[in-house]
Amino acid sequence: MIKAIFFDLDDTLVDSLPLHLKANQLAFEKFGYDYNSIQKKVKDIDFIGRRVSDILIIKRDCSNISEKELPATELIKIRENIFLNLVKKEMTIYPGAIYLVKKLKEMNEIVAIVSSGSKKYIDLILNQFNLRQYIDFIISGDQVQQSKPNSECYEMAFKYLNDNFGQFSKNECLVIEDTENGVVAAYEAGLKILLVPSKHSVLPKNIKPDYQIKSLEEFDQKIIMTS
Repeated sequence: MIKAIFFDLDDTLVDSLPLHLKANQLAFEKFGYDYNSIQKKVKDIDFIGRRVSDILIIKRDCSNISEKELPATELIKIRENIFLNLVKKEMTIYPGAIYLVKKLKEMNEIVAIVSSGSKKYIDLILNQFNLRQYIDFIISGDQVQQSKPNSECYEMAFKYLNDNFGQFSKNECLVIEDTENGVVAAYEAGLKILLVPSKHSVLPKNIKPDYQIKSLEEFDQKIIMTS
């Protein structure tokens, strides 16, 4: 039986990819760089699931822009401010997301957010959509050294769960993810996986999730009860 749920955030609970892309573009353009030419140089790189800081540095470096010309700390700070402002004005949450998180808490599940996003961003989302009271803990991209598909974030979530809520097996934990890198990370951590693809998802090629549904609105409680 499932006793803990680890939700990915971006494009699992909220439709965030368009705002991430817009923030990246505006940040580079603020420093005077042509974003279209940058995109052409990284078009074959899969960025889904990676931390924003890693994505920005890869795009900068692939464009032969030096640290001296564009310091990473400045780029990351400017981009974060742009993105958070976009979140406040334009972010939407997927149908069924709020209902499902509330329902899982009513069923006495431990509910966590495990995301490559920053703690500031996750906090903003939880407050904006009134989800704070239903979330037991957060693992953010600020806390890990490596982003998805590395399993570090889910290993950390499982350890935090056991350190703070009692003893659990990995078979009692369900990860809800939307795309390949997240599925790989959860699989490598040895956790059960529910795949809920979004319109932005890259589907896993070599790993079959334990469960798959088309949207959060299709979630069946049997997944928890019979696992």
